[in-house]
Amino acid sequence: MPKYPVKQPLKYDGDNFSDGDLVDMSKEQAQGLIDAGVIGQATKPAKANKPAKPTKPEDQGALTAAIVAAVESMDKEDQSLRTGDGTPKVEALSTILGYTVSAAERDAALTPTE
Repeated sequence: MPKYPVKQPLKYDGDNFSDGDLVDMSKEQAQGLIDAGVIGQATKPAKANKPAKPTKPEDQGALTAAIVAAVESMDKEDQSLRTGDGTPKVEALSTILGYTVSAAERDAALTPTE
């Protein structure tokens, strides 16, 4: 049912409402009270905030750390996440991280530095 902002004291369905309260009622029930100025137009429900999409780090060190952490979090028994030689698939890494990772970025992150 829609929620309507109360503008004037209102007793409805056994409850007392004050200015600023919200009251639930059908459109049909509300129309006369809207016309009389007792309640305002129905409020729109707040939109749920979507979680922010992860952004790919621009810093190479941060990207390497993210890729390494993603690899470490992968199910080691699930071979569908790896290529034939055991290298993590870029698709699997991209899914875990929430952004696209290239094969070159994966390989650079997983190649030991000397």
